[in-house]
Formats: sequence, C-alpha cells, structure tokens
Amino acid sequence: MRQRIGEVVRFGFVGVLNTLVDFGVFFLAVMVGVPRWWAQVLGYASGTVNSFFWNKKFTFRHEGSIFIGMVVRFLFVNGVSLGLSVAVIVMLPQLGMELWLAKIFASLTSLAVNYVGYKWFVFQRV
Repeated sequence: MRQRIGEVVRFGFVGVLNTLVDFGVFFLAVMVGVPRWWAQVLGYASGTVNSFFWNKKFTFRHEGSIFIGMVVRFLFVNGVSLGLSVAVIVMLPQLGMELWLAKIFASLTSLAVNYVGYKWFVFQRV
C-alpha cells in the first residue's frame, strides 16, 4: 500500500510538470492565434514527451530499456487521452464554459486515462 501511495504521489508530481509544459505551450499558441484544437495538440504533445521520460524512470521506476512496444503502447494511451481532451476542449466552451475551466477538465480527463494506461498497459512489470 505504501508503495502504491508513493507511486500516486510521484505520478501527481510528474503530472504537475507535464501540466505546466502543456498549459504554457497551449496558452502561448492561443495568444499567437493558433486555433484551440491545434493549440491543444501542441500543448499535449509537449507534455507527453516530458511525461514519457519522467514516468518511466521516476514514477513507475521501470528499469528496463526503452523498446518499441513500450513506445507504441505509450503513444496509444496518449492518443486516446488526446482525443478525449480535444473533444472536451472543443465541446465545453461551446456549451458556455470558460476556456481555462474547459482546459482544466480536459487535463483531468487525460490524467485519469493516463494513470490507468501507464500503470497497467505501458509500464507494467512483467
């Protein structure tokens, strides 16, 4: 149980770093006139690159080398997560929600999908 709690805390820490990268790129892109959906893709992709390395070594402490199957699974989980987050970032403002709040909801959606996907699909211990 203690190990699981530590893992969740580390995931949260890495998530904060990823979110800072994601939000920074997202809002910078929006400020320079990039469409919201494309800004979401750019921000998310930036956070994803950061996420892979931090989660592999720090969160899940996966000691093995990086191999193609791991990268493909990681990209698959993030593709699902990105698709859901783009849907949220487009749909919620159309329903009257402020963009910053929609971005938070999109990030929370990604957080849940990513933790489950990383834990039991990408960085699972064999």
